Amino acid sequence: MESDLASECRPFVERVLRDLETATGIVPQVELHLVTPDEQAARDAERDQLLARAETDPTVTVVQLGSGPVSRISRPGTYESYWELRLPSQSNMVHDAGDIVDTIQEWAIEELWSQGRSASWPECPVHGGHPLQAALGPDHYAWVCPNDLSIEIEIGHLEP
Repeated sequence: MESDLASECRPFVERVLRDLETATGIVPQVELHLVTPDEQAARDAERDQLLARAETDPTVTVVQLGSGPVSRISRPGTYESYWELRLPSQSNMVHDAGDIVDTIQEWAIEELWSQGRSASWPECPVHGGHPLQAALGPDHYAWVCPNDLSIEIEIGHLEP
């Protein structure tokens, strides 16, 4: 790919994960993985085989989330590489640091909610009850209150 997203974002991801651990005690396994064209083609072939088996084998059931019937989907003539962020029980395509922080934040909110804890992460230290949002710039990585942009904490420096 044009850049090595994993190398570029490693320090940033470490800061986000440090904030998550500091604020919640949660330490997820996180991996940024480059999915190659061959790997994606193999995944698609495996899915097609499972769908074909489900058509003839009553012991196989395929459940597809979303609308519409379970069916084979058209495949591209050629595949391109892409980055995938792997978190416990989910994988998401990501393109940049913003996608990565948004994905980790969404995962953390869902994890906290599933544990019966406040799902505002990172929670605004002034207002409470709502999460801060990531504001990313060339040399600026901060959690910012969406209601008051003067409330800002550098990513990697959340208090417990």
